[in-house]
Amino acid sequence: TLFKLAGVQLVGDCGAPAFDDQTMETNVPGLYVAGTAVGGTQDKYRVFIENCHVHVERIVAALTGSAPPPAPAC
Repeated sequence: TLFKLAGVQLVGDCGAPAFDDQTMETNVPGLYVAGTAVGGTQDKYRVFIENCHVHVERIVAALTGSAPPPAPAC
């Protein structure tokens, strides 16, 4: 509901917020998403906390104008 009220574009059945993978910024300028919120409603619990640590680094880089961190190795 909060994402809808803010005007964030939602995608998929879970209503996941659309965001830039490098910066974590949504379609609403200055509004970033991190943690399990990137998965939307989490009906299937696909996104876990341990997968989300890179989100903070990406947001900080976007806010400070730094280069985003490299994608985590699989």
